[in-house]
Amino acid sequence: MRVAGIDADSRQITAFVIEGGDGTGVSGTGWIRLEAEGRRAQDRFPSLVGKIAERGVAFLANCDYVYIERPFVGPNRKAAIDTGMVIGALRAHLYAHGIPHSEVDPAIWKKAVLGNGGASKEEIAGWARGRFDIADDAPQDTFDAACIAAYGYAARLGTP
Repeated sequence: MRVAGIDADSRQITAFVIEGGDGTGVSGTGWIRLEAEGRRAQDRFPSLVGKIAERGVAFLANCDYVYIERPFVGPNRKAAIDTGMVIGALRAHLYAHGIPHSEVDPAIWKKAVLGNGGASKEEIAGWARGRFDIADDAPQDTFDAACIAAYGYAARLGTP
């Protein structure tokens, strides 16, 4: 079974894929980071949408399921709206290509994977590094996406 986790915002989309089911455990099989070009969110949006179409869908095509982190709505509502637009575009492409997916709240995947719905960036990175071959200097979004994928994998097995 191949499951992807995605962490997205108006500046980037990072997807991490894990695979397992052959009795040898779960392993990370790769990740991709699509970075936007432009200073303002409205300028970055077309760039990210183009990269989803060019590279993102192909990377996710062989996944059995994709889990996308739902936008965090905090004091910066504009950032949440911009992230929601990016996720909407991503989901439209996934729908169009028949790739099953859903969203998951940050506190839900953090609680299931790390035992703490308010886990810190350091805790997330430490957990992901301990299970997957991810460089120490990888962007934080990579660690987040790996943990989201781990949550999704367990959810597909019915054991989150």
